[in-house]
Amino acid sequence: MTNNQQKETEAIVDEQIDLGARIFRMPPKKLFISSFVAGLEIGFSLLLMGLLYSTFSEQLSPASMTAILSLGYPIGFIFVILRRSELFTEQTALAMIPVLNRDQNLESLFGV
Repeated sequence: MTNNQQKETEAIVDEQIDLGARIFRMPPKKLFISSFVAGLEIGFSLLLMGLLYSTFSEQLSPASMTAILSLGYPIGFIFVILRRSELFTEQTALAMIPVLNRDQNLESLFGV
């Protein structure tokens, strides 16, 4: 497949099913630590926005302040992507795939 060709829908679904199965088998401790770190990285956005607001709120108009704060918002997500952290919501959705395919039962999802 060249870079210009789109993947077939079935290939994409198969990749997501395989990824879901790998995540399902991931040790809970590893998933928890990665999710916790991702939460801290996402939290950096709030910290940065607070810092920008407290530094520039008296010097800039409300419209300019809104623009600057909106630029600070995605920074935490960029950190997550660059570090390749596991966002909890993403992992939760993918870990459900083996259960929905009936390869695993719901109890095994919770480690029972």
